[in-house]
Amino acid sequence: MPRFCETFRVGNLMVSQFSDGVMTGPRQSWFNGIDPAIWMPVLGVTSPDTPFPVNFGGFVVTGDGHVTLIDSGWGVPARTMANMTGGGQMLERLAELGIQPGDVDRIVQTHLHSDHCGWLVEDEGGQLTFPNATVYLHARELAYWTSAAADNNQ
Repeated sequence: MPRFCETFRVGNLMVSQFSDGVMTGPRQSWFNGIDPAIWMPVLGVTSPDTPFPVNFGGFVVTGDGHVTLIDSGWGVPARTMANMTGGGQMLERLAELGIQPGDVDRIVQTHLHSDHCGWLVEDEGGQLTFPNATVYLHARELAYWTSAAADNNQ
């Protein structure tokens, strides 16, 4: 299972990709509207119906006095998900980089699907996982997820 696919430098910043779990499954909603001949070779599959591994995670950017998460993984629920390897271990992955939850001061949420925002809170009691972080999110994303339109979306 990938823990860190890659760490690379961009100017003064270090960017690391981390995993919060890997699940193998069918295509589902990925690559809709894209010719399978384009995406299948990248994934190493020969049929659009062949299951493939999907790494759920995000990025951590360090430098310039900040520790910034780009998305915050599945969170604790991933620890008990069937067919999930390494689920809910984002905090362990960050610790391998020397980053503790209190070190994170910014979180950029690309969107609020459960596999992208799960670690914003650590438990059902609402305990913040990253107590020193400011969370950045587009206003339209917040408006959608706090409206009735999102009730049946995951």
